Amino acid sequence: MPAELGNSEALKKFLLVVNDSYNAYERDSELAGRAFKISEEEYIRVNEALKTGNELKKISISKIKETIKTLGIDEVDPGNEDLLDVVRYLEQHVVKQKETEVEFATTANRLTSLIINLQEGILVEDDTRHIVLTNLSFCELFNIPANPQDLTGSDCSQSAEQVKHLFKYPEAFAQKIGVLVSEKKLVTGEELELADGRFFERDYIPIYLNGEYKGHLWKYKDITLRKNSVKAIEQSELTNRLIMNSALDAIITMDNTGLISFWNPQAEKIFGWAAKEVVGKRLSEVIIPHEYREAHERGMERYKKAGGGAVLNRLIEVIALHRDGRVFPVELSILPVKQNETEFFCSFIRDISERRSAEEKLKASEQMWQFALEGAGDGVWEYNFITKEVFFSKQYKKMLGYEDEEFANNPAEWMDRIHPDELDIIYKVDQEYLEKKITSHQREYRMKHKDGSYRWILDRGYDY
Repeated sequence: MPAELGNSEALKKFLLVVNDSYNAYERDSELAGRAFKISEEEYIRVNEALKTGNELKKISISKIKETIKTLGIDEVDPGNEDLLDVVRYLEQHVVKQKETEVEFATTANRLTSLIINLQEGILVEDDTRHIVLTNLSFCELFNIPANPQDLTGSDCSQSAEQVKHLFKYPEAFAQKIGVLVSEKKLVTGEELELADGRFFERDYIPIYLNGEYKGHLWKYKDITLRKNSVKAIEQSELTNRLIMNSALDAIITMDNTGLISFWNPQAEKIFGWAAKEVVGKRLSEVIIPHEYREAHERGMERYKKAGGGAVLNRLIEVIALHRDGRVFPVELSILPVKQNETEFFCSFIRDISERRSAEEKLKASEQMWQFALEGAGDGVWEYNFITKEVFFSKQYKKMLGYEDEEFANNPAEWMDRIHPDELDIIYKVDQEYLEKKITSHQREYRMKHKDGSYRWILDRGYDY
């Protein structure tokens, strides 16, 4: 610089100002560089912290999802990384879980109430044989003077010994309890006879959860009335069977399809078939002649459709078939029977071969007797003192001028024809017969002819 300027105060001040400006600039530049460096380091640190936080968030969400899965809750959307959505999802399932628990508790209460109010005796024991639940019916059946609720938690390991005296076979009862508890197998419908004559039905139901034994349930029911009813029915059936087996008639029952279900000993005797040979066969195959089988089957079909038949509830005479092939007359009555929902037919059959033969012989005898009476020329009459029935032969009626159809077989009309003066003779002889004083007689009296005149009659008779 020129010498004259070197000592200039004004210039010196200017240079100092310039120098201070440079110094201030350099100082500010250094401060700005240091501040930027510090900011950059802080950014890197914050960024690293954010990255670490994000990883921790991902890990946390992943762990939460794994925990949700182990709780049995449906898995959250694997692509959803929003923690708030996961929390909301959990909140929804917590609400559902609470609702399920409430519903489960309600159901459990209902089942408990149902068990308590059952008419059967119920006892639920856990795997250590302590009471979980029982009801009033159980206490009443076993004469336990306690409130069922107060028995909860009681030890039942010795209960069989305490109540075995109630049963007809006490030791067998106690022993079977031990066997059932030991084997842990379902047993239902077991019948137990008590010392006082009653009967219980017992069910043993083991309780398993996820394959693990948790206890068991006992159910006892008083079936005395049912047993007595069944016994009475069995006794009645036995009585009926004995009656049917000892009957003089053949008794055959068949179902509504025509298959034989019962065949009594008299049927074996009449038809020649043993019961074991015919039970389960069609009736038409066994005792009905071939020419009548089709009609029989049609009758069965009509009954199925219309519920009636021409031969039902009637006594009829038909031809039957014996095992040896011969046919013979029988008297038949078929009754449809309904028992509960079961329908069957009961047939009563009597062999009338001997009766038919006797009737034919009697008919032949009567024809010969009638022929003899008419040929002898004498009038014949018969009077039954017990039934008051009377018979007059055609010759007797002709003797008084009447045809057969004009003269009624009436004792009163016969007495009206006796002459009034001879009525005492009639009364006297009849009285002597009634008093067994005579067994035969001979008397004469007058009777009115059809023409109005009286004819003398010689009357001879005997008691037989």
